[in-house]
Amino acid sequence: LHVRSRRQRQMCIRDRYRGLTQTDLAAQAGLSQAQIAQMESGKREGKVLVLRKLADVLKIDLDDLVPARGEN
Repeated sequence: LHVRSRRQRQMCIRDRYRGLTQTDLAAQAGLSQAQIAQMESGKREGKVLVLRKLADVLKIDLDDLVPARGEN
């Protein structure tokens, strides 16, 4: 799955951690629950290090969480 838009990334994050709360996902990634919520809502863009942590926890490629060139 190659996620191209912000909305698709949000859906990917939500779909992949089904069964985990935002708090659980954040704890496993070493992040705060607020960071997860802000990224999902589009209020915050994830930096590469943050996205890499999420990708590792979710067992997906970093590319699945990074927009294609020229997209938000």
